[in-house]
Amino acid sequence: MHTYVGTQTGHMILSPKDVLPKGYDPRTRPWYKQAMDNKGTVVATDPYVDAISGNIVVTIARATDDGAGVAAVDLNLAKLSETVKAVQIGKSGYAFLLDKNSNTIVHPTIKPGDKASGTQVTTMYSKPSGEFDYDYNGTPKKMVFATNEVTGWKIAGAR
Repeated sequence: MHTYVGTQTGHMILSPKDVLPKGYDPRTRPWYKQAMDNKGTVVATDPYVDAISGNIVVTIARATDDGAGVAAVDLNLAKLSETVKAVQIGKSGYAFLLDKNSNTIVHPTIKPGDKASGTQVTTMYSKPSGEFDYDYNGTPKKMVFATNEVTGWKIAGAR
């Protein structure tokens, strides 16, 4: 989506050129802080809502060698969302993605960025992968899930 540099003085160099919200300060953003806290390392943020587009994105960032700022690129998760939403499991099942903090990335009924909760979520975060049966509004269901080792994201299928 965008490639940019946020400087230690609060300036943004953005390509393609776009209008940032009034008062935008890159130093307050998670991607900037995470990169500055991990100098010399490329970092990937948790998914978040982009300040310009309103899309769910992940930022890949690295502090500059001189420490004067952070270079970063935003990856739009729209295509990933489309792919996950297209998965149908059985007649009424679906796939979904949650980030490492149980925030929704893609789900048919939960808005991106909202926190997923409940006993199913607790079970999913209790181990790296597995399957279990559960009850949803009186209907027996099955969940299968796995954790991506790099991102900590949970990918799951429910039917």
